[in-house]
Amino acid sequence: MLRPRFVSLFAFAFSLSFVAAFPQSTPDRDSAGKIGSAPVVTTPQDNDGDSADIPPFARGKISPEQYLTLRDQHVQTLRGLSDLSRNPAIRSSAIRSMQLQEQFYRNFQFPFAAGTAAAPAVPTWTELGPDPIPNGQTGVVEVPVSGRVTAIAIDPTNENIVYVGAAQGGVYRTTDGGTTWTPLMDSAQSLSIGAITIDPLNHDTVFVGTGEGNFAADSFFGVGVYVITGAS
Repeated sequence: MLRPRFVSLFAFAFSLSFVAAFPQSTPDRDSAGKIGSAPVVTTPQDNDGDSADIPPFARGKISPEQYLTLRDQHVQTLRGLSDLSRNPAIRSSAIRSMQLQEQFYRNFQFPFAAGTAAAPAVPTWTELGPDPIPNGQTGVVEVPVSGRVTAIAIDPTNENIVYVGAAQGGVYRTTDGGTTWTPLMDSAQSLSIGAITIDPLNHDTVFVGTGEGNFAADSFFGVGVYVITGAS
């Protein structure tokens, strides 16, 4: 059984580090080699050169520090960081509202009464994994990779029972030492996992902390702590 214990968000801030570039001035010299009064100013374009952080359209029009600051603010707006700082529960509320709207839409689109019409057919899905991705992005040499694992917990009473948390895939359990895996949190409000621990007093109870804390661009927020009872 899966149930949320807390609705507080494990919010974490993403910070960008950058080197401030200030205009530099050098004295101007005339044809006789004397220092003149008009300085030659080095523009931001001269400083950033072909920097991958500054797109061509912004070079020479804004300093690198200004551009990176504005970009950071824009990313925070897109990810709702300012909203989360004011109301940590706003994401959970938004997910619940979305689920209610989806249910209302399904009922509106497929109205039927018991015994008068058949329910709409559910698409059939074929499981393809979890299996390694053959051409993983691992640098110069491409090797098979799997999704990012963020947490592992092994049942202290049975080494064949293992719980694995994925960065964006929820929690999986194996009871046969890894031969087969069962997803446990597909219906959770967040599939981003940050921590898993087994209750030392009851190995059938598992605590799952949502939200990945690796400070990557594709690390996502959680919705607090889930408690899985009867886990094994």
